Amino acid sequence: MSSHGKKIMLKGNHDYWWNSLKKLNDYLKLNNFKNCSFLHNNAFEVEGKVIARN
Repeated sequence: MSSHGKKIMLKGNHDYWWNSLKKLNDYLKLNNFKNCSFLHNNAFEVEGKVIARN
């Protein structure tokens, strides 16, 4: 997996396993993924633009 850049992932329409942002963030922390984030009832500012999804 490339480590270049920041990855922002969001839930797809078949991701029934995706229940909690806390569980996803715990997984990232446990596996030392520092360049990944999940978009789920939150927002990110990237290059002066805001990415949001509810």
